[in-house]
Amino acid sequence: MKALLLVCLVALAASEEKPKDATSEKAQLKAFEKWLRDNGAVFSGDVAKFAEGRGLRVLEDLNSGDTILQIPQVLWLSAESANRTSYGSVIQQLRDGKHIDDTQAVALHLLTEKYNTSSFWKPWLDILPLEFETPLYYPVDDLQEMVGTSALDIRDKQVKIIESLQKVVEAVGEQNPEVFPKELFTQATIAWALSTVWARSANGPGRHFCVIFVV
Repeated sequence: MKALLLVCLVALAASEEKPKDATSEKAQLKAFEKWLRDNGAVFSGDVAKFAEGRGLRVLEDLNSGDTILQIPQVLWLSAESANRTSYGSVIQQLRDGKHIDDTQAVALHLLTEKYNTSSFWKPWLDILPLEFETPLYYPVDDLQEMVGTSALDIRDKQVKIIESLQKVVEAVGEQNPEVFPKELFTQATIAWALSTVWARSANGPGRHFCVIFVV
């Protein structure tokens, strides 16, 4: 398995961000960039805000085959990195029992880290969008316009996945309430976590697992 995953850091796709204070966002982006470099990421340029979304702003001419960005595996938030946490055994048991898939495992991992103020991934978590503008969040009137489209079918499948994961979380919470606190792991927060994974993840090399690496 390669230790580095070569990716292109691109402007956000399939999501819109809730506007943030420009000053605080700039500071968060700088903190995020420093975190990347301090932990071995290598890229030609800097992390920047564009008209829509964020991405990697390249500061020099590139040739075919040039590496734009290298993300060390230590920075990946994945089903595998969940195993190295205090709650990882619970997620692994759910995976082994086929109660959740890798995508759902990463969503639980992500949501748990989001509420951890000392999380290793905090500089990245701080810049994630607070909400999305995808069909999952469309008002009822807009959904009526989508009847008969594949987009509505996809949304319906996503709703079922969210509901399924919520039931799993509630079942775990009955036995281990400290693992997934019900006041934090709500349908809304689970939907956010899954939306983040769906918008910002890929399959890593080797074993099939979900990796989040894009800002």
